[in-house]
Amino acid sequence: MPLPVSKKKKLKFFQYVEVNLIPVINIFLIIIPFLVVSVVLSRMVAYNLKLPKKNEVVTKHKVKSNILKVFLKDNYIVIKINDKSIDSLLNNDSLAVKFSNILKENQLIKQCYLVPDDSIMYGDIIAIMDILNENNITQISLKY
Repeated sequence: MPLPVSKKKKLKFFQYVEVNLIPVINIFLIIIPFLVVSVVLSRMVAYNLKLPKKNEVVTKHKVKSNILKVFLKDNYIVIKINDKSIDSLLNNDSLAVKFSNILKENQLIKQCYLVPDDSIMYGDIIAIMDILNENNITQISLKY
């Protein structure tokens, strides 16, 4: 068996694939500004303000409204309307009647500040808030 003198080797040529970056860069140049503008515009809030002009005189119309302040102490409640103060026991039945009488006399009361002591229970605060809500006082603030 004769040996072959020359063997042809098949040479394999690997073709390098090049990634064309120009279309990718173009896409990012279009998408990134679009995303930035859409994020900025989604957070932008417009306020309709009517600012006074240079020669315009600003007049303030104040409506006198009384503010009810309720101080919750350990065994009593101090109710103040401007300078008038009333002391009452922490009894929800008589307290509801007293609040309704006070609010019938002073119909301009729209706000109430509750100032509880640290020893007042949460349920007592909520009970007084319920009494105020029944008497059409919905703007209630807690102060400590």
